Amino acid sequence: MHMYLKTLTRIFWSILLPAVLAQPALAEWVNTGELSGETIIYSLLEASDGAIYAGAWPGGNVFKTTNGGVIWANMADLPNASVVASLLQSPDGAIYAACCVWPNKAAVFKSSDGGDSWIAAELVGATGMDSLLLASDGSLYAGATCQMQAAIYKSINSGDSWTKIAELAGAVYVRSLLEADDGILYAGTGINGAVFRSTNGGDNWTNTGVLSGAECIQSLVQTNDDAIYAGTTPNGDIFKSTDGGNFWNNTADLTGAKSVLSLLEAFDGSIYAGTFSNGDVFRSIDGGNIWTTTGEFPDVYGVECLLQTSTGSIYAGTFHTGDVFVYILPCKADFDGDRDVDGSDLAFFASDGGGGVTLEEFAADFGTTDCPAGI
Repeated sequence: MHMYLKTLTRIFWSILLPAVLAQPALAEWVNTGELSGETIIYSLLEASDGAIYAGAWPGGNVFKTTNGGVIWANMADLPNASVVASLLQSPDGAIYAACCVWPNKAAVFKSSDGGDSWIAAELVGATGMDSLLLASDGSLYAGATCQMQAAIYKSINSGDSWTKIAELAGAVYVRSLLEADDGILYAGTGINGAVFRSTNGGDNWTNTGVLSGAECIQSLVQTNDDAIYAGTTPNGDIFKSTDGGNFWNNTADLTGAKSVLSLLEAFDGSIYAGTFSNGDVFRSIDGGNIWTTTGEFPDVYGVECLLQTSTGSIYAGTFHTGDVFVYILPCKADFDGDRDVDGSDLAFFASDGGGGVTLEEFAADFGTTDCPAGI
């Protein structure tokens, strides 16, 4: 009888455990501390010292947390800024904030002291800005609007000054910018729903293949297998290209989504998609063939940005309440789902021959008493 039960247990876990690991039932989104007075969190950034920054609307403020989101501090004022659309950090530690500035202007603010002070550099002629990119050669690119015409600006002096280098035919705004591993630049635009490509540092841009039904490319990401994904409006579709944008294939349906505002590839290769309408974040573990929702966000209309920090935590900046949520993921070795990795998990690990978890992964998780650490 004992051997029978042991065999049955092994068969049971060999079937169930891969599904549990792929779609962890205990994962949840938890609201972090208050970001006072904000409605939309447009951008998130983890700095090299582990601090997390959040760019907001309508206050045009940058918030900072040094404790994972328990407390958010409003940093120094960005004069006349209304939207902090994008944030990034350069290797020298400087923080850049791409901002729409009142009235009908755009500027990139730079801080060399962790947000305690900012210096602005205007994008002359721009009436709005949505995206910012630091390229591998150190050049900075900004996706802007110039009187209903999409344009690319470039800085080669660490953001001290900006030059308009190109206009993108038929496009009004540049929602997303991406540098692929091969150095090619991509720009996701609206209202024409096109992805443009540049092979010469942004001087010239060509429209890539058709993304059927798309009116705006809200987000772009390249994954470790070199595929490029594009999140779109108005049907909430995610397109995938495996040939540098020559051909785009519409991936599986994201139920209820009208817009895919943000995309993220996590350290484990999963792809996360932040959407608008019902404010879900979807997850795919198979390259976009299947998307499943990761949990509920109370009172959230959309997820504007996603960030995975160096600790592995995933943060989401949201629309409507202006909150930042963190995704609480179970440990890989928490087989029994009690958020502790202890002797009971060791029994499952030993009896199932690992259950898809390596010895190194189990050893790293073993002894954890708060799995994972929340805020």
